[in-house]
Amino acid sequence: MRSFLGFSLCVMLAACSNPNKDVEFSPVQGEERGYQAVSRTFISIDTGRGKEQMSSTSQQLARYKVVQAGKETKLELYIDYLNMRDGQSGFRSSRRASANPELHALFSKGFSLTADLEAGKLTHFAALNDKVWQALLKNRGTELEAELKKMFSAATFITTVPAKVGATVRLPGYQDLTDVTLTVLAVTDEQLTAQLAAELDDGKLYGQLVLSRQSGWLEKMLMVADLPFEQYGYAGRVRSQVVMVPDSEMYGSLFQQLEYNYQRPVYEYTTPPELASVTTMQPLTRQQVFPWPQGYFVLNDDLLGVNYQHDFSAGQQGRLKLTAISAQNSADELIPLQLRSQRLYTYANDDRFVKSSQQNLLVGWNEPDELMNDVAQLSAEAGFYPAELTTLRIKPDPANTITVSEGELTVTLSPVPDKPQTYRLTASGNERYQLLQRYDGAEGAMISYPGAQFSGPDWLTEDERNALDLVMAPYYNDAQHVTIFEFKQLPAELRLYANVYADKPLYRQSIQFLPHDKYPQADTLPPTNQYLLFDEDRFGQYAQDDVLSPPPVPQNPAAVKPEPVNNFGLAVHLSADLAQLCTLTVNEAPQVSGQALQWQLVPQSPRQALPKQVMYQLSTADGIRRYFYDIDVTTSLSCKGTPHWQVLDYTPEVSWLVDLNKLPEWEPGWTMATLLQRYRFLNHEGLALSPVQSGWSYDLSEQQLSTQLHNEHYLRIQGRVMQIQQLTQQGEPVNRNWSYRFPALP
Repeated sequence: MRSFLGFSLCVMLAACSNPNKDVEFSPVQGEERGYQAVSRTFISIDTGRGKEQMSSTSQQLARYKVVQAGKETKLELYIDYLNMRDGQSGFRSSRRASANPELHALFSKGFSLTADLEAGKLTHFAALNDKVWQALLKNRGTELEAELKKMFSAATFITTVPAKVGATVRLPGYQDLTDVTLTVLAVTDEQLTAQLAAELDDGKLYGQLVLSRQSGWLEKMLMVADLPFEQYGYAGRVRSQVVMVPDSEMYGSLFQQLEYNYQRPVYEYTTPPELASVTTMQPLTRQQVFPWPQGYFVLNDDLLGVNYQHDFSAGQQGRLKLTAISAQNSADELIPLQLRSQRLYTYANDDRFVKSSQQNLLVGWNEPDELMNDVAQLSAEAGFYPAELTTLRIKPDPANTITVSEGELTVTLSPVPDKPQTYRLTASGNERYQLLQRYDGAEGAMISYPGAQFSGPDWLTEDERNALDLVMAPYYNDAQHVTIFEFKQLPAELRLYANVYADKPLYRQSIQFLPHDKYPQADTLPPTNQYLLFDEDRFGQYAQDDVLSPPPVPQNPAAVKPEPVNNFGLAVHLSADLAQLCTLTVNEAPQVSGQALQWQLVPQSPRQALPKQVMYQLSTADGIRRYFYDIDVTTSLSCKGTPHWQVLDYTPEVSWLVDLNKLPEWEPGWTMATLLQRYRFLNHEGLALSPVQSGWSYDLSEQQLSTQLHNEHYLRIQGRVMQIQQLTQQGEPVNRNWSYRFPALP
């Protein structure tokens, strides 16, 4: 019955909002509430031959519908999305029903439950697929009934929770534990926060939950249990974690945030780049907002990203909302794909232009994963909502809370008691108002974000404590942001900035979205992202080794000189530019092991598409010997001149599509490496861009240029080309001669 665990806990915790004198559960017929729920379970069993470890996770979208309100309240529970993983096996709502017919038939229809709210008891629970349900009861009735008795016992329904901080309620028999206590931690006009706790000899439980004071519905919850486990004659322990939050776009994917142990670190605030006010710019045109008829989509583990690129700079502000998303096959027939919006992002892409991305979850039980195989395009109605930048000024006061507002946005700055120079900034409003993370005047301050208001017991692990902070902290809510400032010196004033979005779209347009792998094939559509040619530029300060971040080499051939390698080797480093114009020669040297000595190019790392610099090492002709003892070598460097990158008088009309016929010279028989050694396609920062590459080989020395061209002479570049440079030479030829003696073996 482990497959019922995540589902059962969801129902149990919805029941925590039953009637009491302060928080009355008052459902309305026809009302629906949706939740994201994530459970993670770790089981350790002593098999007699050692301990065996098992783990499982479950993520789901659960939707409660009130079908009858009153003393006898009836609810139906629908699981719109389910993803369970148990070791190497798993079960998903997005997969074929044949993968697990029994579970698919059970969960796809949903469940019904009836509660006597006055008595605080669950009087009926069943699956809506009665045929499968009855078969389960017949085949596994004892196990099923025991599970239900544990999960839906009368103690699950809490009849009274006093709305007073510190008030406690004993819950006998809760989760088969005999001494569980509910304690009220905080009470506001909107919410009641409480904890569940039990400390026993053989088990322990801890949880925090928030209930709505107005409706009694659960708003969010985290619970951790460490309990004995016994199955098939084996004993062990099970540690489980269950989290629930409303199924709302503002939360994004709860599972991803828990999976990646999402945290918000403490950092020192530094002045960001100059902030451009959109009020001083020209209004955006329709052509800037909707420059292309198509965007693209990417499917990643049931999460469908639908993306569109705009042709305006990051200084402009606005956001795109997609509605009425539909899917079509190659015959333009509708595909019954069901999507649930998870989150909407609008951000500046690497090329300084703006991208909108809407993340959607594949929901429903009609095998959406299979349906995606037939999707040739998506269609959607898009509305663009522009934003204006507004400035708020607030002066820290060590003795008082200061409040400023702009429309529906309210910002307060309060001194934190017993912490000098420390202030709490709280911003609340609605989705039209977005406070930016820019605080002029706070330079040098340490910025942090408050965790959960109430910490849990010491036995919680670091991951469990992080999950508690993630879910119960005030910042896990887009309607309210809380930031802590620890100033080194109290500023006279803080200048805050907020985007105020229009309540109606400036422009509307129908857009089609192509699969990500088809999108680059259209010459008229921009690349999906910018990709730099050189690893050193792409990784920059994050490079951790000499391969990605080698020491700089001279550009002037007169400054080049050999360098010892471990005392008994000799190497010459050349920039890739110099390597095109220079030749290394061994003039005089004895043979070693019957082999002549020569300069050999050291192969580059397979991770690098094209190196910025190369290394030659003195070697025997067969490449075996690279270390030498007690010999003299005379060698020379001959260069045609000094490399110079000359700017061409040609900028592509379509910035990512280069007409090679406009270049001084090129040959279809060249390799990609040959072209890129002679020409550079630079972005707005002067960094070299990589071409869009197709095929399996990423070795540019093997890729034939002719196989990468569009319409015979156009090359697609992975970014927007602002300038093209050609490698030329200037100055007189340069010849250098060196003599080197290798030391004798010690």
